[in-house]
Amino acid sequence: MKPFAKKLGAGLTANVVLLGIVSFFTDMSSEIIFPLLPFFLVFNLGASFFIIGIMEGVAEAVASVLKVFSGYWSDRAGKRKPFISSGYGQSAFTKLFFGLATIWQHVFVLRIVERVGKGLRQPPRDALIAESSPPERKGKAFGFQKAMDTGGAILGPLLAIILVSVFASAYQPIFLIAIIPAFVGFIITLFLKEKKKKKVLKAPLKVGLKQLPIRMRVFVAIATIFALGNFSVFFVMLRTVDLGQTVTMALVFYLIMNITYAFSAIPAGSLSDRIGRVPTIVTGYLLFAVVCFIFAFQTGPILIGIAFLVLGLSNGFAIAVQRAYVCDLAPEEIRATALGTYHMSIGFAKLFSGIMVGFLWTFVGVQFAFIYGVILSVMAATMLYGLPRK
Repeated sequence: MKPFAKKLGAGLTANVVLLGIVSFFTDMSSEIIFPLLPFFLVFNLGASFFIIGIMEGVAEAVASVLKVFSGYWSDRAGKRKPFISSGYGQSAFTKLFFGLATIWQHVFVLRIVERVGKGLRQPPRDALIAESSPPERKGKAFGFQKAMDTGGAILGPLLAIILVSVFASAYQPIFLIAIIPAFVGFIITLFLKEKKKKKVLKAPLKVGLKQLPIRMRVFVAIATIFALGNFSVFFVMLRTVDLGQTVTMALVFYLIMNITYAFSAIPAGSLSDRIGRVPTIVTGYLLFAVVCFIFAFQTGPILIGIAFLVLGLSNGFAIAVQRAYVCDLAPEEIRATALGTYHMSIGFAKLFSGIMVGFLWTFVGVQFAFIYGVILSVMAATMLYGLPRK
């Protein structure tokens, strides 16, 4: 049996497992760097919350534009692997320079450039996961990928906690150490296998929703509304310290979130295979509303810990399952393009979200920033729940 078709575990193929391992090492690297990045920016380099919001919003928007083009190029070429490998490689090389940054403008640019790699790799990677999985196991495959991704995110903050105890607030040496697993993940992508496509996309690129099925257009619109309120975890980390917790304690809470995410992603994906994507995603949206409510009005460490736990559940129920649902709704020959369009819509929403939350926090009040998240999450959940099933 060819490696591509060989099933590993309960319906997981070789490509799905390899991509899971790649995600594990890549996210280990990212999650050493990125939980510390907001503190490095604010405490070491003097960036404001508004600057952080702009940075995160622009970074996600740039990545999203590339997701559309990489998805289209992948569909036209009938290949996934070259885009996946080059995207992971580009991110690995960029991470090297975080350890050399001396002003917040350096980090601003590097954060955007690092997201270029994600934009290049993600739609082809998601398409390869879908194409490597039987229809009844797609939800579980995406859940496995996100669980491995978050498994690396468990080890990453653990290493960050240890490294912070060694280097204190000298974050640059920690960032340099973090590039090692990033390069391991890149090397593993070279072992992916894919079938030659019998049918490839020949139509010109059409950025937008018109080429997509109507049901997918409606879902993308609803998911975009949720993304408008689903702001960067940077703000959650900064809010934790703002409420009187230490950076180390914030990392511990962040670790709780990632552990919860890792253990909920596969069950949530499998649940969506059984009861449907929509009820599972709606649950994730409402859980995020609970998180925002807690951070808006509560201050105690126990409730903060609960909020991070619920945030992990929200990610497990919403993020991976949303991508599986897009793959369900998109025809195979434009699947990567559809995923790219979906990611573009989400990314531009996050551009507005980052700027809006940074503005509200800086100029209006931190509670208003989190209330904004509650309103948008509940709105999206209500609209999606009311969507006809067929």
